[in-house]
Parts: sequence; C-alpha cells; structure tokens
Amino acid sequence: MHRSLLVRQVLPAALMLVGLLLSAVVVDVLLHAAGWSAVGLWLGPAGTLLIVISLTYSLRKRKLITQGQPARLLKWHETLSWIGTVAVLVHGGRHYSALLPWLALGAMLVVATSGMIGAVLLKQALATVRAEPAEPDSSRAVLD
Repeated sequence: MHRSLLVRQVLPAALMLVGLLLSAVVVDVLLHAAGWSAVGLWLGPAGTLLIVISLTYSLRKRKLITQGQPARLLKWHETLSWIGTVAVLVHGGRHYSALLPWLALGAMLVVATSGMIGAVLLKQALATVRAEPAEPDSSRAVLD
C-alpha cells in the first residue's frame, strides 16, 4: 500500500509540533495550578542550556569535535532540543505583552519545526535506502 507524501512526512512532523506546543501548555498549566509558577522563571535558562548542550551533535557533524558516535549524538540532540524548547516555551508562558517575546517564540517555532521536519525526512530516507537493494550504477563507467 502506497501512502501519500502528506501521510508519510507532513503529518508526523505536524503531530510532533503539536505535541511540543501541547506539552508546553500542559506543563505551564500544571505549574500555575500547583502554585509553582516561579519555577517557570528558571526553565528559560535551563532550557537554553539543554539546547546549547544539544549542539554537540552539530559540532560532531561538522568534525569540530571527534568524540561521540553521530547516531547516538543525534538522538541526544533531538531529545535535549525538544525538552529545552518545551522549557523555554514554559518560561515564556502566557505573559506575552511585548513584541520581543513574540518574535523569539516565532523564531524558536521555526527552528523547532525545521528540526522536526528534518527528523521525519531522515527517518524516511533511511527507510527508503534500507528497502531498496543496492544496484551498481550503470551510468558511470569505471576506467582502469
């Protein structure tokens, strides 16, 4: 059964983004309900730190560091970035009374969306490569 591009790639990325936003809303509501809204002030720096730590994958990918396995670092990158983004969104909370927080929120959502789309595309590309048998490239002649 052939599934459409929408179902295979767009829908999973959209669901991940909705999950990210819903997670931030739920955590924010729970903190306010428990009377712990002040915790949200500390989630901004903590989330930023998690996002910065997640950049280790980018450093490894660009060969600026040699430690770590890229596949494992990618998983850590995805997890820490997701948790860090939720923390930063909770930090911003429902108190957007100025332009700068809205611009920061928009920029973060663009970056998070592109990362989630990249994750879905990577998963789809790996599945495609694994499903197709390797064939020699007949369009190039090997010269001895």
